[in-house]
Amino acid sequence: MTQFADIPALTAELNGFAERIATLKLPLRWWKSSFAHDVIDRVFRHLHLTVPDELRAFYAWSNTFSTEAREYIPGFGEIEIFGHSVSTYLLCLLNKHGDPDSNIPSDGDRYRRSWFPLGAVYGERHDVIHAVVLDCDVTPQAASPVYLFSRTGRPQLIGPSLLDVVQTWNQLLDIGYWSYDPDAHGWSLHPDKIPSGLRAVAQLAACTTPRRST
Repeated sequence: MTQFADIPALTAELNGFAERIATLKLPLRWWKSSFAHDVIDRVFRHLHLTVPDELRAFYAWSNTFSTEAREYIPGFGEIEIFGHSVSTYLLCLLNKHGDPDSNIPSDGDRYRRSWFPLGAVYGERHDVIHAVVLDCDVTPQAASPVYLFSRTGRPQLIGPSLLDVVQTWNQLLDIGYWSYDPDAHGWSLHPDKIPSGLRAVAQLAACTTPRRST
């Protein structure tokens, strides 16, 4: 059954996420920016992809984070600006972890052409270890499933929509799974606080949460 994209709800959750982060008084700068729709459309046509409604809403969101901010924010620790995500997409298709002629992942070692990365964790050789990817192969007005692509394991469904993922980030903050330590300039994870239903996304959070030390 198709889940329809709820753009007002997604925007509200993103704004709620920003409000939660703002109360923590992190040492970061904010900048409000968005990507013009015609720029996104032009790039996606070149990539032979369709822009899903949720992805367009994400890049049009008014509370976009600066690079510095992303280094401090859980979940968004590896979320990249649009241009960098395009480069990651091409890297996933062209390197050994991607097969541009196949749409079927096998043993976690193939990358679907329709997956567009919001961000990635890279190895020492600049290869992609993990990537947070959103599926672009959806019908108009449909929600986009979000996966964790891994070089070493099978892709894992994080949520049936980007809205679900951002809602979960907010829940993780509300229950205290994430806590910020201003003395260490970094985040701590508290697995004892995680409900069983959120464990899959918590695993994602653990690999994308920036930790800082003095």
